[in-house]
Amino acid sequence: MTDSKQIKVYVAGPMESVGGNWNEPLFDDVTARLRKAGCTVFSPAEHARAAYGSIQNIQAMDKVACGAARRSLFVGELTFIINEADFVLMLPGWERSPGASAEHAVAKAVGKEIRMAPDIIIPGHSDDKAFDFAAVA
Repeated sequence: MTDSKQIKVYVAGPMESVGGNWNEPLFDDVTARLRKAGCTVFSPAEHARAAYGSIQNIQAMDKVACGAARRSLFVGELTFIINEADFVLMLPGWERSPGASAEHAVAKAVGKEIRMAPDIIIPGHSDDKAFDFAAVA
């Protein structure tokens, strides 16, 4: 980095529509890579775990409680995008996710930079040449 300002990144992508694991392995891997590159990262997967424990806790909620939890989480996520993020990193498949599509729309509406992650990211695989995580810092 050329200055002392740490790049702040919001990671957006499909969660509920990906298997039963809310895409946690991918969110966690991308978040770790960005942090290793020197970025401050807001991950909605981490945000959900911090608020409600495991993703399984949210999945076990009844429909009303789950909807309230999602709305509560979304407020914090969109607030970070609007007030803090330098850019939003869109993970593969974001177009099929209502939440990630909304995050994309909000970022675009407030003039935040939007970057696309590569179509294939293999969690734990350190040889991804398609997206240079270190270059974002």
